[in-house]
Amino acid sequence: MAAMRPAEAHATAIKDNCTLLVTNKTGALPGLGWKKSDEITDFGIVGNLIDHGTEAPGCGKTGKEVAPSDVNTEEAVRADGDEGIGAAVTTYANAAQAKAFAAEMTSDDGIACMVKLLNDQDTKVVATPLPSDEAGVDGAQLVISRKGDEGWRPVSYFNVTGWSEGNEAVVQWYETVGQAPSAANEGVVRSSFQ
Repeated sequence: MAAMRPAEAHATAIKDNCTLLVTNKTGALPGLGWKKSDEITDFGIVGNLIDHGTEAPGCGKTGKEVAPSDVNTEEAVRADGDEGIGAAVTTYANAAQAKAFAAEMTSDDGIACMVKLLNDQDTKVVATPLPSDEAGVDGAQLVISRKGDEGWRPVSYFNVTGWSEGNEAVVQWYETVGQAPSAANEGVVRSSFQ
């Protein structure tokens, strides 16, 4: 099966993957070897960059944010962190607050802050919009490149998506190291929900 563009491959099943994570059904994720993880450093290249990164000026909390009443985060990895999926589900007092949070996390400013956090002297990150056929889902794909003897080359694809339903907001992330998400993998994900 021919590979899809990396961003397209991930966009079609994101809500279903998130549901699997928060309902503790990692066995239904595509392929074998998924395991739960609570450590950000287990999450491939991105996890290590986040762990060692410093939030850029102008990014982060301003003190004007509405605090959620509940936060549930889940993460699953396989292949020693070369593939990972995670989600944060936050509950707010009303739908407008949930929608505002999801929009902020996937906004140009929110994604720009993630790019700044992941960039370092050895890493270059470029973000592109993540096309999605799913109504109300926004996001971006961050392509992480490292410099080698032959110049910069992509080493990781990190998709960040967000949406809200009622008074809940969801931000989901998916990383593949070494190669972009494949159409075959996404086909397995889609077929497991039909």
